[in-house]
Amino acid sequence: MTENKLFPEERKQKIIERLKQKPKVLVADLSEEFGVSQFTVRADLDELEREGKLCRCHGGALSVEKSGVVVDYSKRKGHMTSAKRALGELAATLVDEGDCIAVDTGTTTIELIRSINPRLNITIVTNDFSVADLAEERLPSARVLFLGGFMRRGYRYTTGVSVLNSLRNYHTDKAFLSTSGLVAASGFMSEDPEQAEIKRAYFEGARKRYVLADNTKFGLVSLVKFADISEVDAIVTDIDPGDEAREAIRANGGEHCQILVAK
Repeated sequence: MTENKLFPEERKQKIIERLKQKPKVLVADLSEEFGVSQFTVRADLDELEREGKLCRCHGGALSVEKSGVVVDYSKRKGHMTSAKRALGELAATLVDEGDCIAVDTGTTTIELIRSINPRLNITIVTNDFSVADLAEERLPSARVLFLGGFMRRGYRYTTGVSVLNSLRNYHTDKAFLSTSGLVAASGFMSEDPEQAEIKRAYFEGARKRYVLADNTKFGLVSLVKFADISEVDAIVTDIDPGDEAREAIRANGGEHCQILVAK
């Protein structure tokens, strides 16, 4: 039976319930059951994986309660936390005294905020509650301009026309954005159309544009594009994507797009 009009948190709870009944769930089955796209289901599974509630696998997800999966998942989760921390540390070196920076939602942008020099006098423009909270806690010299709007249920950021209208009035020195997918020929992508619009607005008001993308995002296709490769000044990542990926980026208008790799 198709279950329509479920909120994200309701869908995720049902996914966890399914994994208590069987060791694996498939994206295609969940998409049909919930009456949503496979892109939406993948986004739900990715969120649950970040929360440590399941382990993503090809075509679906596995229960983390199975002993063989827990070890693999824990190792991968630990690696990605370390990788994103290194990525955030590198991105923080791009922030200078007096900068006004735009920071959108994402686990990588959180690591950026965590790594910024607390002595810097900067202004942070954001629509993400976690970014704002962490900046207040760790960056005593920073001013935070929070963009009000509708809160997306189940997430910690605001969205909607109010956010977009506010962003059109602001001009920042640098924008730091996360991405759900990165394909040279297609550009940078988000799993949510409204979020993609906000990312686009962040970019339009910024003098310098940076995308924070861990190695899992390269070659990953998501629902909607928010920027072309040619529009980005640098991609900050944790692992060198290799010569083939670099050449593809150059061939698709990214001649001036740097690839900065965390050591």
